[in-house]
Amino acid sequence: MNENYSHYELKYKNSWQSILIKNALSNYPIVILTGARQVGKSTFLKNDKNITRYKYLTLDDFDLLEFAKKNPESLWQDSYLTINN
Repeated sequence: MNENYSHYELKYKNSWQSILIKNALSNYPIVILTGARQVGKSTFLKNDKNITRYKYLTLDDFDLLEFAKKNPESLWQDSYLTINN
């Protein structure tokens, strides 16, 4: 059964995963978030206040995917080389 929500109820709320991702970012230069379709991965990465300063790339963009196949190093060019806590 579908529930109806007002736009006030649909505001993004930081989740418990935020702390895990932030910790991973402090220990590793690259972190990949994977999961099933339509579960909120992109929404999480674009909206979470702890991680919005990092570069977000999606290989759903076929031009970017093709570019990544030809020159993968370019994906992290101009990215943070060190993580500032």
